[in-house]
Amino acid sequence: MGSPCVNAGYNTYVGRYYYQSGFDFLGNNRVQNGRVDIGAIEGAFEGVVVSTMCEGYGNISETVMCQPGERVVVEVSQCDGIHELVGIFIDGANVTDTASVSNGIYRLELSPSSNVSVLAKFATTTLYVSPDGNDLASGNSWGTAKRTIQAAIDASAPNDSIIVTNGTYDAITMIQNYPLLIQSVNGKDVTVIDGQGRKSCAYLGTDASSTNVTLVGFTLSGGRGTSYGGGAYYGTLRDCRITGCYATYGGGSYYANLERCVVISNNATFNGGGTYYGTLRNCLVAENTAASNGGGTYYGTLYNCTVAGNRVTSSSAYGCGSYYGTAYNSIIYGNTGGSGGNAYSTTLNFSCANYDPQFTTVDGCPWNITLSSPCRDTGANGYVDGDTDLVGNARIQNGMVDMGCCERIPVSGVPLTSV
Repeated sequence: MGSPCVNAGYNTYVGRYYYQSGFDFLGNNRVQNGRVDIGAIEGAFEGVVVSTMCEGYGNISETVMCQPGERVVVEVSQCDGIHELVGIFIDGANVTDTASVSNGIYRLELSPSSNVSVLAKFATTTLYVSPDGNDLASGNSWGTAKRTIQAAIDASAPNDSIIVTNGTYDAITMIQNYPLLIQSVNGKDVTVIDGQGRKSCAYLGTDASSTNVTLVGFTLSGGRGTSYGGGAYYGTLRDCRITGCYATYGGGSYYANLERCVVISNNATFNGGGTYYGTLRNCLVAENTAASNGGGTYYGTLYNCTVAGNRVTSSSAYGCGSYYGTAYNSIIYGNTGGSGGNAYSTTLNFSCANYDPQFTTVDGCPWNITLSSPCRDTGANGYVDGDTDLVGNARIQNGMVDMGCCERIPVSGVPLTSV
């Protein structure tokens, strides 16, 4: 009875509105001893609490309170056939073998004399997707693969992985922001998500904090955002290509974080032909178009990126390359149209926007730099974010990082023809 919350509330606030009752969480009368308590439960409880928690995709009984020695049954079960029970633990000790099992339900009987914590832990899993699969299959092996990425997403749980083999797949939607890895087997050249001109290719969240879903090794093409993000809408993309997508804001991506990605030939009918907000690391943003501001990027944060060959079509638009934002070790050059130059109101840190970086075609990439470029070995190592450049070469050569998406090395490195 020593809690400072007992008999410390204000009775006037009890049942003040029509939708409030005069009872507490457990159904007891709300006011006892003349004055209401603070909290969901009226009266100090002198019994035992059996607290329950589920880790992973499964079910466990709710937390209960009982008298010391009173019999309590905790039930645990799977939600599906692919996320298996790892074990049931009481205060860290595995007690799974002491539970009875019937029809897939584990029943653990307790008679606690003091508070206990019961944890049911379920395994994460890997789901497989193939054009030859079946969405009614379990998806937990190549032999039982799902046919669509969306079906695998719908069957997933936090911290699962989805592995996708070669093929062209329909657009995907993931509105829950739990950690989920969606990765292709053989990369973006042979694994495509096609929006078919109807929807965003990858809708990966509901707000700017939605970055837990990670898409690795895909081409996103033909996406059409109703207003935002023709290619990617939120989420994190790594080693992807976004091309041929359009939206009002962010033809390529909207508030997405991009790592070693190519954003090329996308269109925005207003702002952000390539990207709209988001953080880009070791990316190429090229040949995108915006009717208004930010032909390449709009309010982006760029680390070792190249923004080139983009344009704005309105003479009153600003920032044919980038519009506002911050650039580190980046090249924003060779963009056209509008006013305000390549990088309008963009904060440049060891970045090039006002002098010729000496672009040259190396291994098929027209946006590399010459060996004598003023952008070679003139970045700041402290701003390097990632060990490799766009195509997988070591990010720092000759002791000092280059500006732009690719390190320029004296001899041919990883071919750039696939960017």
